[in-house]
Amino acid sequence: MRKYVPDDAIYTKEHLWLRFEGKKVCIGITEYLAEEIGRVTELDLPEEDDEIDFETEFGFIAGKNNNGMDLFSPLSGTIAEVNAEAMENPKLVSDDPYDEGWLVVLKGVNKDELEEPMTAEEYGEYLQGLEE
Repeated sequence: MRKYVPDDAIYTKEHLWLRFEGKKVCIGITEYLAEEIGRVTELDLPEEDDEIDFETEFGFIAGKNNNGMDLFSPLSGTIAEVNAEAMENPKLVSDDPYDEGWLVVLKGVNKDELEEPMTAEEYGEYLQGLEE
């Protein structure tokens, strides 16, 4: 079954989506990962102005289908915004992972750090490969 994959983002193999706006990027989890986790019950994210390094842990997410997993940043940067609403109501991440369930906004990012980013079409094909 093909998952919803918005065209206005790029994707990582770790099932994160990224939307760039200048030197800022909004990051969230994909619908695929949200379904794998199940109803999100716990969400731990950094604080604004925290420095985040490429491929280092920036959060933790847990749901009814798993005991939780660390989230690793696809880019270095400084936390510009944290989705406080999702922290208070983690099920937002499950219910609307591409909009209201976003996680963080990083500023001062370098797009060149991204390893093998995928377009929506490429990510959709990647998901099909996982389901075969």
